[in-house]
Amino acid sequence: MADRRVLMLTAAWPPIGRASTRRVLRLARRLPALGWAPTILTPALETHPWSDDSTWDETFVVPPVPVHHVPGLMPSWRVRRAARRGLEGLGLGRLGSLVWRGTRGLPFPDHFSEWALPAVRAARALPTPDVVWVTGGPFGIFVPALAIARALDRPLVLDYRDPWTEHPLYPTAPVHAPRPLYVALERVIVARASGIAYVNEAIRDWHRDHFDVPPAIAVIPNGYAEEDVRSAPPIVPARPTLLYAGGSYVGRDMTGVLHALAEGFGPGDTGLQYQIFSDLDRETRAELAALAPKLAGRVAVHAPVDNATIAGHLQGASALYIVIAPQHLSAMTAKIFDYLAAGRPILGYGPPGAEVERALQAWGVGRYVHAGDRAGLIAALREVEAGALPYAPNAAALAPWSADRLGEDTAALLDRVVSSPRR
Repeated sequence: MADRRVLMLTAAWPPIGRASTRRVLRLARRLPALGWAPTILTPALETHPWSDDSTWDETFVVPPVPVHHVPGLMPSWRVRRAARRGLEGLGLGRLGSLVWRGTRGLPFPDHFSEWALPAVRAARALPTPDVVWVTGGPFGIFVPALAIARALDRPLVLDYRDPWTEHPLYPTAPVHAPRPLYVALERVIVARASGIAYVNEAIRDWHRDHFDVPPAIAVIPNGYAEEDVRSAPPIVPARPTLLYAGGSYVGRDMTGVLHALAEGFGPGDTGLQYQIFSDLDRETRAELAALAPKLAGRVAVHAPVDNATIAGHLQGASALYIVIAPQHLSAMTAKIFDYLAAGRPILGYGPPGAEVERALQAWGVGRYVHAGDRAGLIAALREVEAGALPYAPNAAALAPWSADRLGEDTAALLDRVVSSPRR
């Protein structure tokens, strides 16, 4: 039975269906059995900066834990949204989108820092937690978490799913505050944290070299959870199917497989098909249009669907396709954990030396092809078509990447924090 309380701050909680939602959900399901009673604190939907987000999803299974959706003014978000909608109302939708994208770097470090005061008020009204825990990005939510920890005189634990100012291109917005200000903010927050979880060793090592990290730190990767996928019935296509579900953006080479299909397979309504569930970026859409005569009947593009529907498609596909961008060599993309839970072979594509390449080999769940190796990719696609892509899961190698281990390691970090002297 849980005898300690952890207040968990997150920007993503159902019905917001971003990848970051899954990490918090999986923890909230497991921490009670490990001695920790979670309470979720998240921005209210009506004032959430992602309220216009296409990733809203009502199909997530939410654990029975207290959840508090706290409204906040979020003034910078309101001003930006009003400007965009005003321009759209004047028939200037393209300009509205340009203004929306161009001003995203104006709030410092992002919209969620503006949620601090209402978050503190809400936290004061709740039973006092033993620990305040927060996950980022977005990293602006670290600001209200620090404010709550100081107001309640409780230790703060940071959960880094991504690098923050470590990223050489951060901030990526066209207009933003000077970069040293972001670094200074991160330095202050890290120095006041009592514990930190890092999703990989690269972020941990960078922090050790640049910041005053606390003694209680741990590398806690994401973990796959079969309950997120296996509760939906498989949707099995009539043809052998390679399926991609996830983001599409500049830097992630979504076109390599299109050229391999055009060259190695050509048009046709039999044999291998490639199904995409994504809002494709402009470059990929243009390449797909240019290759359309060579891919007729071979490629099907769908808009993103809810968690339950994509779970069925993942389980029914012949293989699942994942693309690694060069800037994510050391990252273990969150999507791969949904793929693991689906129990299907994985075909990876990206630069040599990626963490995903090593993982797929160690886990025994698929194959990784280096970017630019079109012949190798065509050969792997032939394996998918024939149902011969390697798939022999190594249970021992997969165990550290389970959601159960995610929960155990997080509970151990929380235990360590509350049993150690505060700094």
